[in-house]
Amino acid sequence: MKLSFDKKDSGEVFVQVEGRNFATKDYIEMIKQIKKNEEVEAEFTESITQDERNSIEAMLGEINGIKDSEEEPDEEGDEFDF
Repeated sequence: MKLSFDKKDSGEVFVQVEGRNFATKDYIEMIKQIKKNEEVEAEFTESITQDERNSIEAMLGEINGIKDSEEEPDEEGDEFDF
């Protein structure tokens, strides 16, 4: 999945997928791709600053680092610590 980042005249950064605004179904598709170990990519317009690019790339690095794993219960067999 390739996300396109742009900035509105107000300075707000927004994201699009295939020329349309990012929607709920895109979150679901992104999760499916991450579970298949496919990466989320980004492209930027000229209006996105280097600092914004660095921040977005760091976020995508974290997202792409998520693996399909199940948490293992602790030694006592409890899944939750209350």
